[in-house]
Amino acid sequence: MLETLCREEAEKLLATLDVPEGRQVEVPFWTKDFPELIAVGKFSCDNSGKVIYELDFSQSTL
Repeated sequence: MLETLCREEAEKLLATLDVPEGRQVEVPFWTKDFPELIAVGKFSCDNSGKVIYELDFSQSTL
């Protein structure tokens, strides 16, 4: 369930994030009621300039 919520939020961020070419922006995804890290979203641009993301769950504190 938390993975699905992270993906939904990451999709919403795609429309609003401005990622400089050649850079990566990391966004942490936290639980709502208590401070537990779910994942880190890594946003960057592909070769066509479209913003893409990858979710890294390896840093989760759950």
